[in-house]
Amino acid sequence: MRNLFIFTFCLTGVCVNCITVTGYEGGGAFIRCNYSQGYEKHNKYFCKDSAFYCKDQIRTENKNTCFEKDDKFSLYDNTAERYFTVWINNLQQEDSGVYQCGTDINYLPDVYTEVQLEVKT
Repeated sequence: MRNLFIFTFCLTGVCVNCITVTGYEGGGAFIRCNYSQGYEKHNKYFCKDSAFYCKDQIRTENKNTCFEKDDKFSLYDNTAERYFTVWINNLQQEDSGVYQCGTDINYLPDVYTEVQLEVKT
């Protein structure tokens, strides 16, 4: 049973790299998420929690355009340089936790970067 769980976990996504970001209450956090060549046309997203139960915070289909949501999150996908950035405004303690910078992949597991956000007082 343990081998089956590990196999299932591997199919849900591939952690390309993992980063830690620190911010302060009331301030903001800037997160840069790189992606590989060939994924420029894919949709990008930023979600909270593990890859299994990730709840979207922001998702966009627009390329090379800054997209904002609820004055809390913004996302910019720079396809020429193959990275997207996420800006989180007005950080609060409850914003601390694990997030995923993700790239939608059709018919295959998404590629993501795990982000550990720590909000300090």
